[in-house]
Amino acid sequence: MSSMILEYTTTEPVPAPVVAQVEAAASTLIQARDWRAEPLSVEQTTKLGGSTRLFLGLYSLPSGGYVVVPEDEEFLLIWADVKFIVDRLSEWSAEFNLSWRLEMDGDEVGEITGGMPSTQLAELLDGIYSMSGLSPNQIPELLKRHAARKG
Repeated sequence: MSSMILEYTTTEPVPAPVVAQVEAAASTLIQARDWRAEPLSVEQTTKLGGSTRLFLGLYSLPSGGYVVVPEDEEFLLIWADVKFIVDRLSEWSAEFNLSWRLEMDGDEVGEITGGMPSTQLAELLDGIYSMSGLSPNQIPELLKRHAARKG
């Protein structure tokens, strides 16, 4: 599996007051959520954008050794982070009239316009989720089980 980098960029430049509001909201979200690999990031260049590494792969334990996360657990946790990011980008799209283009590992995976994810993006989320075969109710348990990944 690749590193699975999700990139998100507005399709147009964003006014400075909107940038400040989105960056403040993102900062709060980063601290408030237990992320699988990397948190949502938002920064302004000519447009507003960011990227998040989704796939952690194996991680080392403080006592030594490595843990390989089972694929079904990995996909559920990846799905949870992607869904969370898409939901936040959708909220900002609606609130600030922003359109977002999303890519994964350099390939376009959809857009968010008018607060709504494109069909392509919704299908990506469904596909990631279907690869897990697990219930979203298991996410807190999995994050606790793999807490050493933050090490």
